[in-house]
Amino acid sequence: MWLVYCAKQQMHINSLKLLEFLISYLNQENYSLESLSEEEKIMLLMFHYTVWNDSPKGDLIYYINKLKHDNKYIFEEIIELLKYNRDNIDYMAEEINLDYACPLEVYARYSTDQILAAFGVHTLDHKKSFREGVLYLEDKNTDLFFITINKSEKHFTATTQYDDYAISEKMFHWQSQSRTSDSSPTGQRYINSRKNKNTILLFVRGYRSENSITSPFYFLGKANYVSHEGSKPISFVWELEKPIPPFILKKSNKVVDVV
Repeated sequence: MWLVYCAKQQMHINSLKLLEFLISYLNQENYSLESLSEEEKIMLLMFHYTVWNDSPKGDLIYYINKLKHDNKYIFEEIIELLKYNRDNIDYMAEEINLDYACPLEVYARYSTDQILAAFGVHTLDHKKSFREGVLYLEDKNTDLFFITINKSEKHFTATTQYDDYAISEKMFHWQSQSRTSDSSPTGQRYINSRKNKNTILLFVRGYRSENSITSPFYFLGKANYVSHEGSKPISFVWELEKPIPPFILKKSNKVVDVV
């Protein structure tokens, strides 16, 4: 059963940067963190949370060695899956410039745990409990928006079924949480994000799950404030720095034709 779980967890990975690093690193005879860059250490932590779904208790190398020696077949299958994903990438990712180390690529898709590990929310010693929605990283002056376009009543209550959708390939409509007023510190942070150089990052998926597998999020990159109206919730229009490609745009049944 664990092999099936591991396989499902690897299937969505389509970041060339992440795939090439993992394939190269896992194929080494001996593992060490000393020669790794900060981004590479983050990618290794992302891999850990992908496979084990819990913190490594401060020791990434121990778990990789244990997997390699105790479950050699699973270890080799993981590498083969990563190679398959690398060889079948059919889109062109974009780099993102942030004020801190972050290995994520725009247009690639990532699980919630991978995203949280990438931004230092999940750490070597602790896995943070998190319900998808919004997350403010004060130390990075960054807001992460986790957006599910098509919301099911089974998983979202009436107060969390926000009206989120792509207006065009560059413009995105998004509603804040229902308790957020336009005068609240959070609302003001969103509204004044451009002026205060607060980074807004969007992660989008069409559905919460597909084929009984939790859906990953597509990383859309930075979004800049355009306008807002209302309160509790606040309706925002954001302008993306990079256009949404067609293969992500069509994930939403709310998407309008681009003119």
